[in-house]
Formats: sequence, structure tokens, C-alpha cells
Amino acid sequence: ARTRSPSGQGLGNLIGTGGGHIISQTMEQIESLPQNETVQAEVALALRDNPNDAWALGLRGELALQRGDELSAYRDLKLALSLKPEPRTRDLLRSSLLEGLRVDFAKFKSSQSDIEALLDTPEQRSRYYQLLGRGWEQAGEWQAAFSAYLKLVNPTLKPEGLEVVETARSVRRGRLVQTRTGDIYARADAANRADMDREVRQF
Repeated sequence: ARTRSPSGQGLGNLIGTGGGHIISQTMEQIESLPQNETVQAEVALALRDNPNDAWALGLRGELALQRGDELSAYRDLKLALSLKPEPRTRDLLRSSLLEGLRVDFAKFKSSQSDIEALLDTPEQRSRYYQLLGRGWEQAGEWQAAFSAYLKLVNPTLKPEGLEVVETARSVRRGRLVQTRTGDIYARADAANRADMDREVRQF
């Protein structure tokens, strides 16, 4: 995940350092941001005094997410959100879980109920079903993958448009569903195909 400033913007150009802070300049503003070492020390001190400090847990989770440790981020952010519901913490927790599904499906597939409770928009649900479908497909779980991809054509999702399937490639959702479910159906055994046929008829 890209490092973001407290204002929610991506970091701009580094134009100076000092006093444990960095000075970042974007097109819109100049911000003074604490260096990671300073933040980590403040978080450690806060959690030493109070292990249930929601602010410190949320910040530690955000730092873990930035360095690619989605599991640690998930644990800290989930606890922080339970202690003090904050929109930013909720957004970060959702990001940690979706990124976890993307990079380590086997470890995060058991978190589906947690993820689904955090999905607020059709775009988020669309991304979730796509990650779920890809993860089950790579695991050879054809029925589960087929079901996940099929949910992408649910009318409650955003109108038909482009879906990002790789960093630099997008396809229309209908084409994505048609391609992936077709490939899965071709690889499934007779029993799985019968279940898929039944699911399509009931959809």
C-alpha cells in the first residue's frame, strides 16, 4: 500500500527533514510528517502505558499495512475498530483484508465474514468477489470460484464497466465473468458441472 499523509493524500516530493519529521510537498500543500522511527517510538510508548489505546493500535496497524504485513495490520486494526469505531480505521482494516486475500489467499480466506461486514459500496463488493473468485480458482476449488465470479453479475453491484484484473489491464465485467466461469466449467468434473448448472438456473 502506498504511504499516505494524515490528510489522506499520497506523499509528495521530499523537500527537507529535521526534528524527527519530513517535509513533503504536493501540488496542493506542504505537510510536516513524522518519520517512521518517531511514529514507532510514540506508538510503542502509548501501548506500553495502555495496550488498548485505539489510536496507537490503529497507527501500528497502518504502519504494518504500509510494509506489507497484512496479518499484523489486520489484528491491530480489528482491535482498534472494536475499541473506537473510526471511518479511517474501518477503511484501513478493509484494505488490509482485501490485500491479504490478494497476496495470501490461503491465510485470509477464513476472514470472509469480517470482510463482508466492512464492504460499504458496490465497487468494494465487486473487488471482493473478483479476489475471492481468483483465490478459489488458484486453489482448484472450482465450485466456490464459479459462485464467486457469478456474484459479479449481481444487479446490486455498480453498472457494467471496466474491472481491473491486473495492475495494467482492465476488462469489462461481463467479459471477465464469461471468461473465468467458462474456463472453470471446462476444468470441473461432472458433479461440479451439475452444481454449476443448477446455480445458474437459480440465479
